[in-house]
Amino acid sequence: METTQRKVTRPPTQYETLLIADPSFEKEQADQLVEKFNATLQRYGGKLLRSTDWGKRRLAYEIKKHQEGYYLLFEFEGTLDVAKKCESYLNLQSTVLRHMTVKRAPSKSQQPTP
Repeated sequence: METTQRKVTRPPTQYETLLIADPSFEKEQADQLVEKFNATLQRYGGKLLRSTDWGKRRLAYEIKKHQEGYYLLFEFEGTLDVAKKCESYLNLQSTVLRHMTVKRAPSKSQQPTP
């Protein structure tokens, strides 16, 4: 008797990364950071869905002696490994004050039907 294994294919997981950069950031520097983040994603098999520039905002508390920060939001899809590689990339950037990546809840169109 022959058994066949079916490979279950799931849609890629979606993640969001919010980062706070040095408040002296300019629009050109933000664009460069988006390009480098996208290149890192593509190198490891991820896909940038959207990047949103929130601009400079006041921080709730002081971070590294800064009271303001430049906010960027990245929405991407990929594996957990891709998300970890992007976190490692952001850890090495001296202009990034804080960053956080979270897994997005699947939308209704992505949920499997019973």
